[in-house]
Amino acid sequence: CVTGVQTCALPILGGGGQGGSPNFTQQGGSGTVATGGGGGGAGQSPQPGGSGGSGIVVVRYEIGQVGGTAKATGGAISYTPTTTVHTFYSSGVFTVTNPALTSVDYLVVAGGGGGGADLGGGGGAGGLKYGMRSPVSSSPGVYTVTVGSGGVGGQWTGSPANAKGGINGSNSSFGSISGTLLGGGGGGGRSPNPIPGSPGGSGGGGGYGPASTGGSGSGFPGPNQQGFPGGNGQNPGGAGGGGGAGAAGTNGIPGAGPTVDGVAGGIGLALSISGTLQYYAGGGGGGPLGPTVAGKGGLGGGGDSGAITVGPSNGSNGVMGTRSEEHTSELQSHSDLVCRLLLEK
Repeated sequence: CVTGVQTCALPILGGGGQGGSPNFTQQGGSGTVATGGGGGGAGQSPQPGGSGGSGIVVVRYEIGQVGGTAKATGGAISYTPTTTVHTFYSSGVFTVTNPALTSVDYLVVAGGGGGGADLGGGGGAGGLKYGMRSPVSSSPGVYTVTVGSGGVGGQWTGSPANAKGGINGSNSSFGSISGTLLGGGGGGGRSPNPIPGSPGGSGGGGGYGPASTGGSGSGFPGPNQQGFPGGNGQNPGGAGGGGGAGAAGTNGIPGAGPTVDGVAGGIGLALSISGTLQYYAGGGGGGPLGPTVAGKGGLGGGGDSGAITVGPSNGSNGVMGTRSEEHTSELQSHSDLVCRLLLEK
């Protein structure tokens, strides 16, 4: 938790894509749309990494009374029993139309990074920031919202030496209120010319290769951090997982094989700003060596890639989890209580 008008959330999991399994078709899975999840790295094959998931911006404020009307325009407007919620899946404008609206809570997530090709590192999650009770005004009352797209997965261009790293995701912002949240770092490509993971909101995982380090997370470590670093790649061994909003990507497992399992991307954060507990910004899984287990994206963000099968097996796309706010776990309730106590200090 970060006190003040900053983030306060429980680390659970995000929408990262799972790393591709090492069979005939081992493309990395894509991060989930509107979570900022990183794309999964490709397995050991001439296949691309998965694309990162697009970002999202959510703005919420209290309703003065049951059945009250919205005090602003912009985005997809929905209601809970006590709040109005504006959700932006693409760039737009949030405009305050009622002078009674003087503060909002917000979530900004940038686009996730693409996974690397051919034993590629997982893409890093987009930078994430959650603000509470941030001042707004109806004069002039216009706030530009930018929602970043996910980065494209790295491409294989003729040989393992040309297995490219993934592209960084694009930035997101909520006017000047949030500042700029950086897109997730792309996952690194394969050696013998190792491509390290790129820095970003959360860093991309390093590709297969010596000294193939994970990319750094913006502001890590510190009160303004947007995410965690990616894991390091190994040679011999597997690629690193992309960093998430809640934890660093896992380092690749060293070993000459013939098989080395893929590794997980960093976990994301769970927030209920939309009215349901939803998971954002998990890192992509790192690609494995040989026909074995694929790397999980964002601690459950990706599905089973069928890594031990003989036939084609692409990495699974990231999965967006939701849960009714009325049925959140005891752990989430405890975390919310701790967050509130910190914010009240």
